[in-house]
Amino acid sequence: MAELTLAQSAMIAGLPKAPSRYNPLANAERAMIRRNYILKRMLELGHISPDDYQIAINEPNTAQRHKTEIDADAPYLAEMVRADIVKRFGEANAYTQGYHVYTTLDSATQKEAAESLRKSLSAYDQRHGYRGAEDKLSLSELKNEDEMRDKLSSYPTFGDLHPALVLQAGSQQR
Repeated sequence: MAELTLAQSAMIAGLPKAPSRYNPLANAERAMIRRNYILKRMLELGHISPDDYQIAINEPNTAQRHKTEIDADAPYLAEMVRADIVKRFGEANAYTQGYHVYTTLDSATQKEAAESLRKSLSAYDQRHGYRGAEDKLSLSELKNEDEMRDKLSSYPTFGDLHPALVLQAGSQQR
């Protein structure tokens, strides 16, 4: 694991006073103000040099969400395993005891199967033609690209199929 920078350390040091208020993900501006205050106090108390202070004060907020990378997309199996662990060890223990569960799922085969299914469903969809729009939006209500992206983000993504907004269509056939 890489070491923290002075600015990152100051950001963490600012959290105990009010964790929800100074959360760098939920309120980046307030977290930066708190971080910079801590850096200034460190400078005033002689814990850091003026050069270190300048470098740290100019560093951007590098906080980001961390999540476990999922090796294979197998939600049905994952739910079966979760339910079995809860049944065996109880609700409280299943989530707090740090159990490691190993299954026979082969992630490479699972990925291939999912891709094959996606391709087959797409081919089926192409053979049966266009079924119409998922929704109809008034472009006059969406004033700019940011509002269009925000609206699209409210629709689900299925596998590698992402929602899109058709702005113009012609009468050409393929």
